[in-house]
Amino acid sequence: MKILIVGDTDSTYHQWIKEQLIQPGYCTLPVRTTNLVEAKMMLRSIYFDAIVYCISDSSEKVKEKVSELKQAGMKTPFVILTDASHVPIAEVALKAGADTYVIKEAAHAKFMKECLDVLVSKKLDYLKRFSASGIFPQGTADGTNTTISYA
Repeated sequence: MKILIVGDTDSTYHQWIKEQLIQPGYCTLPVRTTNLVEAKMMLRSIYFDAIVYCISDSSEKVKEKVSELKQAGMKTPFVILTDASHVPIAEVALKAGADTYVIKEAAHAKFMKECLDVLVSKKLDYLKRFSASGIFPQGTADGTNTTISYA
């Protein structure tokens, strides 16, 4: 699995993700950035299985950042990783297009992997449905953006 890890700041989240997903071999290509412009550029040029956005502070403009990342990543499953004190910010991120959030303190490796697996499999099922017919909805084959509900 290839995961783009985006963070508001240099935080301990990257180390936690590394321990949970990278070391056991679940994630083969972790790419980390704290720069929104760089993250959007990577999403437009590299295929990622998932985006993990680490909210480590009460960052302003979370809604705008999530919307921009979601648009750049089109159908890429989007998980917010946060701590218990920032759940209201994570809920704002959900309204802006994130698929789910995980509270770091409550999560363990198995839960995080299952969360990512479910989101990625839903994305693949959606794409398979259209590839069987040979007709792709706008936003999957031609690069234009549409919204997919993973619920």
